[in-house]
Amino acid sequence: MEVIRIALIGNLVWYPVSYVEDLDKSQPTRFTLLGQDIVLWWDKNEQMWRGFVDKCPHRLAPLSEGRINESGQLECPYHGWDFSGTGQCDRIPQQVEGGKAEVSGRACATTLATTVRQGLLFVYPGRVENAPHTIYE
Repeated sequence: MEVIRIALIGNLVWYPVSYVEDLDKSQPTRFTLLGQDIVLWWDKNEQMWRGFVDKCPHRLAPLSEGRINESGQLECPYHGWDFSGTGQCDRIPQQVEGGKAEVSGRACATTLATTVRQGLLFVYPGRVENAPHTIYE
């Protein structure tokens, strides 16, 4: 049996949010963690589960109501912005030719660290860069 040891950083820990077998890889899933809406989705490009705060940075539309498009990215339901698993906006359909609004940090979705252990998807609600320091194998 795999043993998971967790360290506390700033009172934040990893939280189990779902059995992986209960998640649908073809569509985003909404979940509320500690009063915050998040979206869980399968990143087929990186072959891993992703977690984002459930708000598009453009008009704050819930990303959980969007879809996973043909490119394997999470697509906002409101204006169709595409987000990679890192939260970077890779495409803005309404943008004029030659525009580069998607490279702005303000166009990025807020990401949450995820890991799968013992068949459960865990989410770390703190800063992504702190997450690797909180699990010891």
